[in-house]
Amino acid sequence: MSANDVQVGGDHYKAAGKTEHWDFVHQHDLDYFQGQITKYVVRWRKKGGIQDLKKAQHFLEKYIELEVAKVANSELQAVVEQRLRSGAGEAAGGAFKQATAEVFPGTPGYRK
Repeated sequence: MSANDVQVGGDHYKAAGKTEHWDFVHQHDLDYFQGQITKYVVRWRKKGGIQDLKKAQHFLEKYIELEVAKVANSELQAVVEQRLRSGAGEAAGGAFKQATAEVFPGTPGYRK
């Protein structure tokens, strides 16, 4: 017997001939947040209603927050590396402060 033959706690994922959500997540190599978002969007009509859509939205908001931070950190790292390579005579700490101020305007501790 396969794990797909049994569902604990309801039948909101069971549908004849349809792919189980966890199989979809695995087939498409989705990460945790993508899996949670798609789970709630797929099941909302059969299980949690609007609350499931709000859960999907909440996961999406957190996912966007993390991805924005990842991009900002990548940009910061690139600026710091460029400053360090330029040999402008600054210590690593100074280069970091300057790069932080450029990527995140209004950062305390750096003045142009």
